[in-house]
Amino acid sequence: MKKLVLCVVAAMFGASAYAAEFYWVSTDDSGNALFGDPDNWAVGRSAGAGNPGNLVPGVNDYIYQFQRSNALDRAYAFNFAATASHPSNTWTIRGFSGFDDSYCRNKIFVIGGNFTVTETFSNTWLRVEVRDGSKFTIGPDAHSRIGRGGCVSEYIVQSGGAAELGGTYHLTNIRIENQAGGTFTIARPRRVLL
Repeated sequence: MKKLVLCVVAAMFGASAYAAEFYWVSTDDSGNALFGDPDNWAVGRSAGAGNPGNLVPGVNDYIYQFQRSNALDRAYAFNFAATASHPSNTWTIRGFSGFDDSYCRNKIFVIGGNFTVTETFSNTWLRVEVRDGSKFTIGPDAHSRIGRGGCVSEYIVQSGGAAELGGTYHLTNIRIENQAGGTFTIARPRRVLL
């Protein structure tokens, strides 16, 4: 009975009931691509995996965005505005990783809402930009690897935006830019490993 109830809830809200891996397939970097639109996701580790269940990432799920040099400088503009099936602009997932190529620089834009990662945020060469009115959070129990080798990961908080990093970090070459009117917080990390 419990499994049946979980499946019904998942179907209502468009999120998976059990841990799944998601891959962002949208190439729209204008800021209009909704995080909560199933058309922007494949369930699996590649764009060709498809999304037959019309799902979007939820609190149990991971985003794996394995990108190589053919995606150099690609911008992933996540718009976290509410949708009909998710009437809130606050989204939480379990983990986000996969930008692991030392020669493949990518960007994530957090737009129109709040984005929290609770377990792991591990990427090699990534620029995270938080726009006005939005917040990016790495939760207090997360264990994350940020940067590697000569790669410089960047966290940029625009005016009116906010970022909060918690948990345990393995840091290599990080650059933080907190613009006037933005808020960047290191939320009492458990450990910082340099």
